[in-house]
Amino acid sequence: MAEFRSHGLKTLGLAATTGVFTAIFAASAAVASDSWLFSGSLLAAALLLGFATAVLIWRVFAGGPLVRIDDTGVYFRRLRTTIPWEALDRVERFTARGEHMLDFVECRGGHPVFHRGRVALGAAANSMAGLPKLCDNFAGVRGGLDAVVAAIEQVNRVPVTRRD
Repeated sequence: MAEFRSHGLKTLGLAATTGVFTAIFAASAAVASDSWLFSGSLLAAALLLGFATAVLIWRVFAGGPLVRIDDTGVYFRRLRTTIPWEALDRVERFTARGEHMLDFVECRGGHPVFHRGRVALGAAANSMAGLPKLCDNFAGVRGGLDAVVAAIEQVNRVPVTRRD
């Protein structure tokens, strides 16, 4: 079994950056009192960025792996489900928009896990973006895409192929 957690330093760096912008917008809103629309917009931006900072910090310290690969399948925390190996025909490496990604190709005849809950919502969003049903670049995962591919190949339930 392989578990992949979030890449803490990258996420904390992003949280620090949004925190700095939050402080800048909040300070600017306090100084720019001559226009209520301008200061209100700055305050709204500060609140939004403050919320984003809190979410990013929570992601670093939240329990559990982002991705887990074991004998049952591939668990995605963002989808809150495990994609069983029986649901997959293969895993394909491909490049889209300059990013290396993995496409988890559904088996012929389909599988119910692809048609319910967050997996179905993600598939619809990916379709609108011109991407495969279930794909990921694993950018925020410690070890990245190559470590995930190595774990899938070690379990050896579905082939990992290249599509270029």
